[in-house]
Amino acid sequence: MKISLLGIDDKLQQSIALVFKHRTENAVEITAEDSADITIIDLDQEDSLQCYRSALQRRPALKAIGFTAKPELAVDGIVILNKPMSANLLLDAVQKVSGNALPKTRMKVGSAASSLGKRIGTQKKVVETQVTKPAGSKLTDSKFTDSSISYFNPDDYLLGTIMRAVNESRQKDVVISISFYGDRVIVVDDSSKIIKTNLSSSQVRAFSVSAINEHGVESAMGGLGKPVVERLWRADAKTRFADITLSMPQEIFMWKLGANTSRGRLPENVNPDHLIELRRWPNLTRFNYSDDDMRIIAYWMRQPSCLRHLVESLGISEQLVFRMYTAAYAASLTHEPKPEAAATAVAVAEHRERGLLSSILKRLTQRKTAGQMQGAAA
Repeated sequence: MKISLLGIDDKLQQSIALVFKHRTENAVEITAEDSADITIIDLDQEDSLQCYRSALQRRPALKAIGFTAKPELAVDGIVILNKPMSANLLLDAVQKVSGNALPKTRMKVGSAASSLGKRIGTQKKVVETQVTKPAGSKLTDSKFTDSSISYFNPDDYLLGTIMRAVNESRQKDVVISISFYGDRVIVVDDSSKIIKTNLSSSQVRAFSVSAINEHGVESAMGGLGKPVVERLWRADAKTRFADITLSMPQEIFMWKLGANTSRGRLPENVNPDHLIELRRWPNLTRFNYSDDDMRIIAYWMRQPSCLRHLVESLGISEQLVFRMYTAAYAASLTHEPKPEAAATAVAVAEHRERGLLSSILKRLTQRKTAGQMQGAAA
């Protein structure tokens, strides 16, 4: 089966070619328009539809699949796929248009992941550093080379844009709107500690892992154009976004965004062997958390710890520790203590909106203390 690409940017062409190569056992070949059975079009690119119609006049049997960020768009003779989309949706569309089944092949992780990593900045980096031994740690000072850590740049994703918006909103006491993909919007007002958006939970998950295209062009395989950031007075924002009814506590939104974006990777410029403090117990009342998640948080609350120490002490995968760190980092719950304070216990502010588990633990601790005092008095 031969497929041509019309109005598709180079980065997306590479992604599509990779999908066809590794998911169809080379049953699909990327070729020139004149010999293609199907053409794939980015309908949001200027003149792409006109180019397709010109090609159709030359080859009336040519079939088409179109990508668009406009849900209402419909074009006769073109199977429409809404952005962002997955490789599975693309393959399903190819089968539907061609009328032929494609081989079902698992992606070869080694070569495919390596190629994708080079394009989206997830390739593994070699870290060589002097380990900073935490207070009370059994680790010995030593140099190590670790090629298993994958890093990412938050600025390549919505995470970086929204974190900067939260900080600016806090410092300048303004409301900041972040617009992307047409009418998608996220509104940040740090004074209220509330995030408002017209995205559903599933859309937030999808966009959190969509890399921002370095050329500012939105791509159908999940790429985002550069978000538009606007500063607003609070009264203006209230009027402008009155129709947005979906709101979420800022901490919870940012925690989820950080965890989803991380996918077991660590933000760039974070040293896994520097001590990091968890400011307080996070609000987990709206999360599905695992036993290992709770172990990480409970251990981390005892004293500042480096991420490497957490991994080795708890016997938990570094991917899970890095995901939890990125979630806390995005929610502004992490802090690198000063060297003179690293060896001492850190006073932790009590969270006003305590989760159910932490409330129960506090109540049990209070009862135990009261019982011990009564026993001593007797």
